[in-house]
Parts: sequence; structure tokens; C-alpha cells
Amino acid sequence: MKKNILDYISIKSTLDELIKFGETEIANNLLDIINLNELPKPEKHNLKKDITTSYFEINLSSEIIDKIIDLFSELEVESLTENGESTNSTNHYVELLDKWLKIQDEQN
Repeated sequence: MKKNILDYISIKSTLDELIKFGETEIANNLLDIINLNELPKPEKHNLKKDITTSYFEINLSSEIIDKIIDLFSELEVESLTENGESTNSTNHYVELLDKWLKIQDEQN
């Protein structure tokens, strides 16, 4: 299997957060990935036209990936309660952070 692969939902969630924080340049890079880097689905896939079941090859620079990781690291910390307990948002950010850290590891 190819390295540097992410599912559509993870990319879309990342895109949403980048837009919230005004990171339009990085957001545009992710839009390019959605438009240009979709991996082919298996022949008998029953949802070929459903983008939410798609996977994409991630071809971003280390600097951009580092910025995305920094964003989710900050969001993770900010989502904790005053007592340092996890929330539903924390779990969401940790999941996305883990996926981007894996992409970072695969690039090295």
C-alpha cells in the first residue's frame, strides 16, 4: 500500500479547522489534494461516486505538515477541561493529530 494516505473525512476535518484559523494557503493545498490525488477505488466498490469513501495521497511539504500538527496539538490542549480531562473534541483532535503524525513519520 502507498504511504501518505488519508481518508476524505480526515482531510475535510483538517480543512475545516484550517479555514477557522485563517490558514487559507494550507487549506488550498488540501483542496488541491482532494481535486487531484484521489486514489482509484476497487472495481467492485459500490460507492465509487461517493467522495466520503475516498482516500487521497498526501503530497505536502514537511513544513506544511508540521503546521497542521502544531494546530491539532494546540486544539487538543485547548479542548481539555479545567481539570485536564478529555472531552469529545479532545478525542477528535487526538485522532486527527495521530493521522498527521503518521504522515509525518512516513515522510522521514
